[in-house]
Amino acid sequence: MCEINVKVKELYDVVKQMYDDGMDTVTVHLVEADGEGDDALPACIEFEASKEAEPFCGVVYDEVEAIPD
Repeated sequence: MCEINVKVKELYDVVKQMYDDGMDTVTVHLVEADGEGDDALPACIEFEASKEAEPFCGVVYDEVEAIPD
């Protein structure tokens, strides 16, 4: 997966939360959709952020799901 479409508001909310928490860096993971039918998990973006003073103490934030096709 090279790209994902998400709602700007949802992305902003997560980024604002990381900023408000004083995070300095973030690792972004693009996760592909998994499964089929009612049990399918949508593609999403996952975030793990950390502070410069504590680079090995990552905090996982809410994921942002892809906009359904």
